[in-house]
Amino acid sequence: MRIKKITNNKIKIFFTLDDMNTCHISKDLLFSDNYISQNLLQLFLDKAEKELNFTVDEENLLVEVISLNNGYVFTITRIISDSNFDSNTYVFYKFENFNNFVAFCAYIKNMNWSVFQNFQLYIYNDSFYLVTDYNLSKEFHMILSEFGIRYTYSQRLLWIFK
Repeated sequence: MRIKKITNNKIKIFFTLDDMNTCHISKDLLFSDNYISQNLLQLFLDKAEKELNFTVDEENLLVEVISLNNGYVFTITRIISDSNFDSNTYVFYKFENFNNFVAFCAYIKNMNWSVFQNFQLYIYNDSFYLVTDYNLSKEFHMILSEFGIRYTYSQRLLWIFK
């Protein structure tokens, strides 16, 4: 297991298949809601605190997982307060299916636009939600609206993503 600090509020944990064998944990156990997976997350956080001084008190955490050939990469982000998510910062676009999101990406690529923007894509109830910066150009928001439905800020929607 290897831990890397990305920012003050974000770390990455590289958890290999060998690490899983050493911990006697299967993929099914790793991704189920049980005390084993919760203990593993706590082990990650303890190691991050010792090695990187990454402490978690009462903050909400966003845990993202990417599957690789030789294991998994866990990205853990501390969400300090709800003030990080306000209507002046983020906009949500709902795509009815993944093909609509892919069509949006293809359109951007075909237009030869260089998009230097962080986007986050979430799936919830068989719909895809793109979270992006409010300060994008009006033209960009218009194009996004061609492929998805713009959502205004919602405390409930943010709770889903935490």
